[in-house]
Amino acid sequence: MASTLTEQAQAVMSGVSRGFIPPDVGSQLIMAIGATAKVLETDEVVRRIIQLEQTVRVNGDRRQEVLC
Repeated sequence: MASTLTEQAQAVMSGVSRGFIPPDVGSQLIMAIGATAKVLETDEVVRRIIQLEQTVRVNGDRRQEVLC
């Protein structure tokens, strides 16, 4: 079984090219894989922003301690 989104898309394309998956179904599957990738990308960006905000907050607190 394909584990990455890229491998999944390649498996779908292989299935279409070999005639195991109709082209319209293959297209729908590729679109679903693409939508999943977009959701994962958004989740990753949100996670990174939260991490950056926490880092800035911690560093900001440390600076105020030094100034006091």
